Amino acid sequence: MCAGLLDMPLVDVEISINNTVLPDDILAFLHEADSRVSRFVDSRPICSTGFVPSDFVTVYRALRTIIE
Repeated sequence: MCAGLLDMPLVDVEISINNTVLPDDILAFLHEADSRVSRFVDSRPICSTGFVPSDFVTVYRALRTIIE
């Protein structure tokens, strides 16, 4: 681990995520990502540890809000 990273406290950040319509290219990208995650999960005979699927649309909107 990098020195000093554990010394930084986490900070809560309040954001208001808007529900605007996502651009078509983003929707296509997120659909492909969801398809790949589904195929990955379905092809695993044993439950994978350390993998947490996300709500991609909400994550995109949150990141977009932070960027703006």
